[in-house]
Amino acid sequence: MNAALSLDMDLVIGEVQSRDSIPTAIDALLARGISALIVVGDAMFFNERKVMVDSAWKNRLPAIYPEREYAEAGGLIAYGPSVPDNFRRAAGYVARILRGKSPAICPSCSRPSSSWSSSTCLGFCNSARTG
Repeated sequence: MNAALSLDMDLVIGEVQSRDSIPTAIDALLARGISALIVVGDAMFFNERKVMVDSAWKNRLPAIYPEREYAEAGGLIAYGPSVPDNFRRAAGYVARILRGKSPAICPSCSRPSSSWSSSTCLGFCNSARTG
C-alpha cells in the first residue's frame, strides 16, 4: 500500500469468494477504474488460474501473477516460484537430510515468466524480440 501511495496510485482491492465470482470481481474492479491487475498467491486462484487469465484477457487487462503456471496458462507475466519445482526441490532436501546431511539454507529464487503471445496480443512491445 505504501508503494502505491509513493507512486501516487490508488490501490483497489477486490474480493473473490469462489470460482464463479472471479469474472464478476474483475468486472467490479474495472468499474472502479483499475488499469492493471496484480493477483496474489492463493490456492483457489492457482487452481482456477485459467479462469483468472481468461477473465483478464476478456477485458484486455494487463495482469501480473504470482506463479509461472499462470504465464504458461496464457497470462501476461508472472513473477514467483514454480509450485511443482518447489515440491521437487523440497523432496531433494528432505532426502539429503534423511541421509544425514546438514540442512543448508538455500536462497529463494524468483524469475519472471512471461507469455510472449499475451504481450503481443495486448499491444505491448518488447524491442529485444521485435528487432
